[in-house]
Amino acid sequence: MSTRRFLTVSYAQIAVFQASLLNPFSDWTDTHVNQGFAWRPGSVSFRTKVDDGPHEVVVACKAYADAPVEGLRVIEVPFSVTGSAPVVIASIGDEFTVDLPEGSYALRFAIAADDARCIELSFLKVDDPSFRVLRADADLRIDGPLLTSAEPA
Repeated sequence: MSTRRFLTVSYAQIAVFQASLLNPFSDWTDTHVNQGFAWRPGSVSFRTKVDDGPHEVVVACKAYADAPVEGLRVIEVPFSVTGSAPVVIASIGDEFTVDLPEGSYALRFAIAADDARCIELSFLKVDDPSFRVLRADADLRIDGPLLTSAEPA
């Protein structure tokens, strides 16, 4: 499965969340900004390089082994799809949905090396996903352990 859509980004964030989640956007701390993501169960927001405007978003569902690490910034977080509600890809004021099979995923966010307005979100089937910054660009500053919790905005 692969979907290519355009999303108007606001406030340098793309959020991925279960459609059934109340208050899906998260409150960012300085640590979240520095590491490039804010995560809580059912919702994750990723920091983009470009603050606002149209971004091309490619959403793919594939096997973990079929996903080479490519991009200027690459971050993985656990993401579970439960129930029949779709998954929402959003920014403030714009969104689209995708239907994914139930299961446990490593959700990989990657900013293309040649175009900061091109984002790939890969849902990688894996039993035990973890939090990892696989590639950090100069805008990220990770000074300690990753902060793996956030509060609703």
